[in-house]
Amino acid sequence: MNLVSSTIFIDDDLELVKKLESLVSLRGWNIAVLRSVSSDMVGDKDYLEARFLTLRNVVVAYISYVDDLLTKNLDSDPDFPLLRLSDSVEYVIQQRLTLFGQDMVKRLFEFFIEPNNLDFAISSLCKTSDFIWCLVGDKSDDFSYYSKRMVLSLLYSTMILKFVCDESDNHMETFMFLQKRIEGIVRFSKFKQRVKMRAQEVSTRFPLVNFLLFA
Repeated sequence: MNLVSSTIFIDDDLELVKKLESLVSLRGWNIAVLRSVSSDMVGDKDYLEARFLTLRNVVVAYISYVDDLLTKNLDSDPDFPLLRLSDSVEYVIQQRLTLFGQDMVKRLFEFFIEPNNLDFAISSLCKTSDFIWCLVGDKSDDFSYYSKRMVLSLLYSTMILKFVCDESDNHMETFMFLQKRIEGIVRFSKFKQRVKMRAQEVSTRFPLVNFLLFA
């Protein structure tokens, strides 16, 4: 294994990642777990700390590892490109939560809500939102680029809270909740678009209204 400092897990790290998942699920994200994994898998308790330097970097590497798996799964799914935009966002969120699993999502949530990790949590949430929009092919380059990511960040954080408490079979309560929230967002977006189109029609007929609305 490579001892050069890095922020990613590679394919050769599969067994290491599995061991990490196993212990983190039981004991959470902490330095003691990193040392236990390093000692068991490499014979050097300082291995992960020497390689990644900080616990945060290990968390980032793990999240990136799962997201790489998600990307590969979606790339090999012939039906994914055929989904509507809203359906593809819903599907990606479902698949991402499933890949992490409830235990790991709980442990990540516990780690992120620690007071000294709140800035890290916000940064990670923003990156997750952008990652999902990129996966579904969003090419926005106007203000909607930011509004979409803000809305998705709020939705995803809500889904995390729902997911970690979900005791239903296969997390069906979470995924039904997700479906309803996305349907509500789509309805609101369509309503907002109709209002905007109607306002533009009125402003075309009445120049004063056009001045007041769009000047």
